[in-house]
Amino acid sequence: MDDEKRVNELASTYTIPADQVVSKPVVLEREGKPVLVLMPYDEYQRLRRIERDARARTEVSTLATTRPKRNTLEKALGLLYTGKPAPSDAEVKEWLHEHRMEKYG
Repeated sequence: MDDEKRVNELASTYTIPADQVVSKPVVLEREGKPVLVLMPYDEYQRLRRIERDARARTEVSTLATTRPKRNTLEKALGLLYTGKPAPSDAEVKEWLHEHRMEKYG
């Protein structure tokens, strides 16, 4: 769409403040042929926002699908593995008692 790029470049050369712009020339395709259309500026801005949001959403979704999956649970279980049996309730009570004696006297 070289025509659209050329028209947009020409349109951008005008130095009219955005609040005074009434319409913007845009090249659209109709039945495979480029057509020059004067679009209301606020509608043009709205369509550009929608297009930008849609592009951002697709970029985020492609990033999310390409990220490698992490094996966080397997890593955590590996860190917890000691090869020893779990402590008994009596051992845990003894450890807590020792800790309290060190802390509080």
